[in-house]
Amino acid sequence: MLKTNTFFPLIEIGGRYMKKTNAMRELDKAGIDYQYYEYEVDEEHLGAIDVALKTGQDISCVFKTLVLINEKKK
Repeated sequence: MLKTNTFFPLIEIGGRYMKKTNAMRELDKAGIDYQYYEYEVDEEHLGAIDVALKTGQDISCVFKTLVLINEKKK
């Protein structure tokens, strides 16, 4: 399921690839298992509690990675 290389660690999700987040790389380095979930983004509800509710996960077990968008929306 997971595909990686030296320069750009990647994760395969639903037949497509994305770069791993820093949190994913740190968990990999520490040998800690984790699950990756995708969900519909709602800009009004971006907190970890909202994400836990959207993905059906226990709120106390959710770690959310912060993603920022610059002025150019990149």
